[in-house]
Amino acid sequence: MLYSTALGAVAATGKTDRSLFVAELLREMRAPNISAEQALTNTKNGVVAATNREQVPWLSSSLTTEFSFAGLVARPPDNTTADPAPTMPAPQKPVCEVPQAEPTPSADDLARDPVIADLSRKIAANANDAISRYKRGQVYAIKRAHALAMQDFDAVIRRDPRDAQALNNRCWTRAATGDLQGALADCNLALQLDPGLSDAFDSRGLVNLKLDRTTEAIKDYTDAVQRNPRSSSSLFGRGVATRRSGGDGASDIALAKSMDPNIAKEFAGYGVTECVP
Repeated sequence: MLYSTALGAVAATGKTDRSLFVAELLREMRAPNISAEQALTNTKNGVVAATNREQVPWLSSSLTTEFSFAGLVARPPDNTTADPAPTMPAPQKPVCEVPQAEPTPSADDLARDPVIADLSRKIAANANDAISRYKRGQVYAIKRAHALAMQDFDAVIRRDPRDAQALNNRCWTRAATGDLQGALADCNLALQLDPGLSDAFDSRGLVNLKLDRTTEAIKDYTDAVQRNPRSSSSLFGRGVATRRSGGDGASDIALAKSMDPNIAKEFAGYGVTECVP
């Protein structure tokens, strides 16, 4: 059994409309070649890391049989003595479909959001509540209300110019809106302050991808994947950058989609698709 948090504790708000716990669990369940036991453990560890231990799921397992939620990916047989495959004509390039990005929510939709409303009440009661302002900025950014997100991140950074997490979030928001030079400066500073911040490598990878600096994007995304192998955005971004640089990138893109079926739509919202011109 896996509960979203310890008995008597309160679960943190996630990055999406679903709870953080559910989002982590669904991503792990879609990952191939991972046992159910390991998927549950990865879910727990992912929630703990994402919330800085503010939310610790409770895991109790009595599984006696190994199985995988997503099943096993078959490997090609090792047949080195077989006759070489006949030369086949090159396949036709498949049609690349560009997903439609999610529309930006209206002001009324944002006002009705219970998470935003709760954080706004806390900020109204205490204008110096930087934590609530930072969290509200994250929610605004995820909902593509980028101008409002920028206002919150600006306020947090004014109070603490060395807040690497806030700088990273502002970098990501600026990248999504096309302020690429401002985004690059924010990400570079975030990584100077915290050289191991995987999210900042992921954000800077998006910046470099949108700047058509594919070599730098691949390096940033690879650094992010090494620190967080379950980052679907880093895998998808690296796959797209690899394709744009003349490589394949299909395995990264396929793995990212298996972990998060909406990842292509998310990147379409940034103006980035897997299609190569």
